[in-house]
Amino acid sequence: MSARREDRKEDRRRADERIAAQRDAYAGLLSTAAQMRVHIEMTCRRYWKDMGVRLTSIQEHAVSVGLQASRAALLSPAPVADAALSVGLAASNLSSWAVENVDLGDFSGPDNQFLPGEMRSHPDLGEFDVATATFFRLAANILG
Repeated sequence: MSARREDRKEDRRRADERIAAQRDAYAGLLSTAAQMRVHIEMTCRRYWKDMGVRLTSIQEHAVSVGLQASRAALLSPAPVADAALSVGLAASNLSSWAVENVDLGDFSGPDNQFLPGEMRSHPDLGEFDVATATFFRLAANILG
């Protein structure tokens, strides 16, 4: 009788640990995705002397989102795992967009003054926002 009780306790402990790991992974993915989105929006709003650094930061954010997405996917059932990986893919697509749409800046101003870099256009955040919202909805259903 006590062996069964201990087994049930152990099963509950493992279930609680799994839920805590999922919650941590889901929060990490949503947090890094939000940080990336804000960074891209800020970068697109004005000229920057350090555009190369900002572009590198966008790429690093995309990698972080991808890593968090993989972590969340490994801890999730299929629909949530697929949604997490979609967030990672959308982040990668945004990073690629940034590389294709950036002017880093150069010394072509009057008297060879440095002209700061800029994004030539604003990104379409639709894919990223839909992927993030879908993941959030599915993750919230899992965690209750």
